[in-house]
Amino acid sequence: MNKITQAIVLVGLFTVTSACYGASDGKLGPTSTASMNISLIVKQNIQVKSLSDMQLNATEGDNPSDVMHVSTGCVVSNYRGGAYRLTASSRNGMQAGNYHLQSQQGDKIPYQLSASDGSSDFSKLGAGAVQLNASRDGQCRDGQKLHLQAQLANGAPLQAGQFNDVMTLSVMPV
Repeated sequence: MNKITQAIVLVGLFTVTSACYGASDGKLGPTSTASMNISLIVKQNIQVKSLSDMQLNATEGDNPSDVMHVSTGCVVSNYRGGAYRLTASSRNGMQAGNYHLQSQQGDKIPYQLSASDGSSDFSKLGAGAVQLNASRDGQCRDGQKLHLQAQLANGAPLQAGQFNDVMTLSVMPV
C-alpha cells in the first residue's frame, strides 16, 4: 500500500471507532486524552415479603365482628415516591362485598380484609385497589409496614368446623 492509501485507512479507522456511545477518541500523539460516558440503569422493583398465615379463632356466641386478626408484613420498593396499589383476590371469590371462608362441605362464612401502611387507617380491600406507601428500606426498618386485618363480617353465622380461604395479594407502583 502506498502512503496515501495508508493514511486514508488510518483516518477511516479513527472515524468509525469514535462514534460509539458518545465516547471520544484521543488524538494520536506523544500523549492522548479520551472521554466516555458512564451510566447506570437500576431496575425498578417492588416486593411483598414477610407475610404470615392468619388464624381466626371464634366460639359460638361470639360477636362475629369482634373476631379479627392483624398480620404484619412488608412491601419494599425502589420506585420514586414509594406509593403502590394493593389488590386482593380470593380463591373462594367475593360476594356482596365480602370474601368467604369456606368449609370442605361448602359452608361459607363472610369476612372482610383491610390494609394499612401504619400511617393511615385501615382501608377495606375489595372490588378496587388500596393505595399505600412502601418501605424504601429492604428490611422495613423505616416504619412503613403492611398491616392486614381479617375480620368476620357483621352477622356472620358461626358454625362449628374449619373454614379456609387463600388470598392472593398483588402490588403495583403508582
